[in-house]
Amino acid sequence: AHIIPFSANSHPELRKALSIFAGQSVETLLTGSQINDPSNGLLLDPTTHSSFAFFRCGIECRDKTYRLRKLFPDKRLSEGLVRHDDEEELPFGCKSHIVPPPSPLLCNVHLALGYVLSECNAFPMILAILEDEEEFNSRNTDGEYWLVTAGQLPFILREGCEA
Repeated sequence: AHIIPFSANSHPELRKALSIFAGQSVETLLTGSQINDPSNGLLLDPTTHSSFAFFRCGIECRDKTYRLRKLFPDKRLSEGLVRHDDEEELPFGCKSHIVPPPSPLLCNVHLALGYVLSECNAFPMILAILEDEEEFNSRNTDGEYWLVTAGQLPFILREGCEA
């Protein structure tokens, strides 16, 4: 799974919105061959991939330590995620360091977006868009849903949240 989907490569508006969440430009991480760099990827089973894509969970990285963050109660998560604890440490990498761990910045941007969406009154609408897009794309989660979601952020932040 891409942490930030491949479609970001061709959508400058999405990269701009994600840079706002990051507090710095993510342009170089999300264009050209960098979008497919292993640091923008996770190896996930299909149900966990779906939970990750629909912002039901995310990964927080602090001080080079990665932790699972559940954004929904267990009853809304896949069986694979339910058996893990919120804030459980996730080991990444290998002894040879050939494959880099996921980008802490991209993990935290994905998680921040998930937190904003889970706290907003508009989240049910965004979730419906994501689910409709997944069904439309026959489970191709690299579709346009991120562009739609990013396009909704100004409205959500202005109208839907009191944070």
